[in-house]
Amino acid sequence: MSFLKRHESEFEVKPTQIGGAYKVYTTADSAQLIAQYDPNDQLIGCLPHLLGKGRMDAKILGVREDQSHPLDGLVLIEFDYENTKVPCAVDCPLYRLYQDDLQSENTLNLQVCAFQSQAKVFRDEKKFKKSPYGQLAAEGAFIPSGLFQPDGAPVDKPRPIAILAGRVLEAQLIKNRETKKSFWKCEVQSFGCSVTTAFDARSIKKKPTTDSIVAGSFKLSAVPVEPQ
Repeated sequence: MSFLKRHESEFEVKPTQIGGAYKVYTTADSAQLIAQYDPNDQLIGCLPHLLGKGRMDAKILGVREDQSHPLDGLVLIEFDYENTKVPCAVDCPLYRLYQDDLQSENTLNLQVCAFQSQAKVFRDEKKFKKSPYGQLAAEGAFIPSGLFQPDGAPVDKPRPIAILAGRVLEAQLIKNRETKKSFWKCEVQSFGCSVTTAFDARSIKKKPTTDSIVAGSFKLSAVPVEPQ
């Protein structure tokens, strides 16, 4: 709350159709904090997002709304790559601004970021192949783990989680000016899409290069954008 008060004038206010608003704080390095406010201007939630080059062309399958958090939206999507249809779920932190576009069967270009859950950056393919993720394809793998239980049965409540693997295209070390902690922003080419990933700097010993492989579990956040 103190951060929101200190930087109140720096937040961009985006009113919604149902009342209330998103207040968006964007750093010079494209990290975002998206605060949610009800019609009485009371804070009801906060979500992070990271702007970047990650892109996915996806068909909308539906949206799961949360009555207790009316500005949240979990979007069920499907993308097609090499004749393989891949479903998954993503958080849309600005859902109410795009709800008219997020209709079933619509196809949208999404900017996708992936926050490290249990994931690593491997220095090269040799290190990657020796890891527990080594059976995944280094050139790109995408497993929508938030849609399934460990035994393969579908879940009742989808989660915006996926197991990804892919090659690093570029990397940037970013320092949070509030916490003084750093994270790596890595643009990654995965299976059928690119994603902008965020890694705690303490988990990476050396700067990722184009030889590096990213693999592991991530939480996905996405917003519609104009095609590049």
